[in-house]
Amino acid sequence: MRKAFPNLSQIFLPGESGTDRDPLRERLEYAGLTGKETVVDAYCGTGTIGMIASDKAAKVIGVELNADAVRDARNNAKANQIRNIQFYQNDAGKFLVEMAGQGAKVDVVLMDPPEAAAPKNS
Repeated sequence: MRKAFPNLSQIFLPGESGTDRDPLRERLEYAGLTGKETVVDAYCGTGTIGMIASDKAAKVIGVELNADAVRDARNNAKANQIRNIQFYQNDAGKFLVEMAGQGAKVDVVLMDPPEAAAPKNS
């Protein structure tokens, strides 16, 4: 289903201009989602990647530190009538550690961190 994203306080979708390739969709296909998985969209921003993944996942959890982006993500999910996604305002790294400490099961973690959050030696 095609999705609309009217609330975009911050969004960046990497791509190759002038080509028919859609790197985002290719990466999601590589994840091999079957509709049974729980997916975490870490550093989700306005939720675009997680909402696209929601078509092929049982549950998506979006985590973002920026409160405005989380608000927009929730509004975008509502506008697109996506019911299998939840957004949390939190540091993605800390959130994942907390989930692991609680024994939560996650099948796929999608990460597109902002440059400031990316490892410095990569």
